[in-house]
Amino acid sequence: DLEAQFLALKERLQKEGLFDPRFKKSLPKFPKKVGIITSKTSAALQDMLKLIHQKEYFLAKIYIFDALTQGNNAPFSLIQALKKADDMDLDVLIIARGGGSREDLFCFNDENLAREIFKAKTPIISAIGHEIDYVISDFVADFRAPTPSAAIDTLFYSKLDIEQSLDLMEEKLMQLWNYKIQNYENLLLNLSKFFKFNSLPKIIDEKIKQSHNIEKQLNHLLANQMRYNELKLDKLQNAYLQHENFFNKSKKFICIRKNGKIANLEDLKSDDIVILSSQTSQKEAKIL
Repeated sequence: DLEAQFLALKERLQKEGLFDPRFKKSLPKFPKKVGIITSKTSAALQDMLKLIHQKEYFLAKIYIFDALTQGNNAPFSLIQALKKADDMDLDVLIIARGGGSREDLFCFNDENLAREIFKAKTPIISAIGHEIDYVISDFVADFRAPTPSAAIDTLFYSKLDIEQSLDLMEEKLMQLWNYKIQNYENLLLNLSKFFKFNSLPKIIDEKIKQSHNIEKQLNHLLANQMRYNELKLDKLQNAYLQHENFFNKSKKFICIRKNGKIANLEDLKSDDIVILSSQTSQKEAKIL
């Protein structure tokens, strides 16, 4: 049963991650090298080329890779065409076939073909049959188009679309340009007003006043520091004089020692032998 085979393969490949969106490659916005894998004699190819011509999209070069799209030998033929196309450094690749029976389209449910699509370097669009037709290549490709013509509509802008986009871009650029010009004009106007009310002589006069104020503040700080230093010097001088006066007076002091110890005069007795000493001399004496 073809449906059972399709569902079984779909479930198995899905579990392996071949349908995971993380591995999907994005399509180019303006492709220049486009490959189409299909039968050279197919009506689908003629419809696609006709639509490209109608769109007048002349930016891209189209490469046709002939392959069988029906029958037992179709999977091998499609794989060979895919390998050849993937080595040509294309921007995008379309695998296409027009409508047909379930049996006619079943070659696109081939497991080997699915794995080749998955590992391809080139972004791939699967455009097989009609909108209601689903094949394995639709799930494993980077993008699924419901029909070959829809793939062209997805991939190519028409000349009119491009012209309208360019007109819109030009309009937005002009709006941005006018906005910038208006901003600069406002800036110049504000600067003009500023310099009108803040003329250079006035600015210089303000700076001179500021410098005078700073000079006064510095002079005040220096005067305070000088007074502080003078007071400190006076205190040091007074302390020095007091110390000098005490030192001079101490020259006249007599120290009484008895048995090597300082003795009070009232504690001495007659016949005690003492040592009298000053800062400059020392004498032995006897108490009468």
